[in-house]
Amino acid sequence: MSNNLQKVRYGQGAQTIRLVPIDRAGRPVRVASATFVIADVNEGEDSSDREIASGSASLSAVNTTLSVAAGAGEPNPRLMALTSAVGVTEGRRYLVSTPAGRALVTVDNVTGSAVTIKDTPSVAFPSGSLFQAIELEATFPAIEANDSEAIDDLRDYQCTWSYTLQGEQWVTAQMVWLVRYSGEAWVTEDEVVRRWPTMPDRIRGRVRITDAITVATEDLIAELESAGVRAEYYRTAVPGMVAVCYRAIEYCLRWCGTEEDTSTADLFQSRFEKLVGNFISGKPGTAQRIEPQDDTAISAQIDGLFIRG
Repeated sequence: MSNNLQKVRYGQGAQTIRLVPIDRAGRPVRVASATFVIADVNEGEDSSDREIASGSASLSAVNTTLSVAAGAGEPNPRLMALTSAVGVTEGRRYLVSTPAGRALVTVDNVTGSAVTIKDTPSVAFPSGSLFQAIELEATFPAIEANDSEAIDDLRDYQCTWSYTLQGEQWVTAQMVWLVRYSGEAWVTEDEVVRRWPTMPDRIRGRVRITDAITVATEDLIAELESAGVRAEYYRTAVPGMVAVCYRAIEYCLRWCGTEEDTSTADLFQSRFEKLVGNFISGKPGTAQRIEPQDDTAISAQIDGLFIRG
């Protein structure tokens, strides 16, 4: 999940929010300790109702090393054998570092003392390189997450993290949204392949369709939210699904890098942009608009995702 935004699901009790400390150069940095304050920023600074939680942030105890070389130049650069994988959790982010470089990695799978990461690092890591927990953690309280008035009012929250980084005191603010729904991808891999059946043969394992789906979904959500609407409150049928598929195919082709692939990618980019244009301009389309306060349909069918007032 993005460092800039954390989503807490309504009605699901206390939930963990996370932050990866990043320096001014955009590099992930591990800090020894931190504190946090979670505030309802709809309340004034002098209000007793503003602060809803505070305390010391948690940091996983994972602090181990690579038992063999990994990363760039290795037969499987995504495989990392560790001295110990105790406490390493799938889906969490970790810092792999050596004096020559560092990488923020997300664990995809843990098997014994080895982990597979989601992305291919551009750094070569020799045996003995550090593999450490980096995510700071705080708990968003259950009383607020389960508050029907909070979701009714679409209240805004902020977590302020404080820590020492490179000899300076840092104060980092992070948005927290209380939402009803999870942020899963809008399509599956087979739905993308169905629109281009030879895609797996074309990419030949050089890129992953699931990565393309992730960034394509983020692109569509960015387009919708830049129009002033939280995308999770709009449940599209075919238009949204097809738009993500087109964008995912475009990314796969661009990542292949040939002139022919780039030319074909331009066609899928045009198809994606046309659908997005239809969404925002209010041209006829099928969607269900859900009122986020009470989770009820405004109408069973509307013309486009947005209607001009």
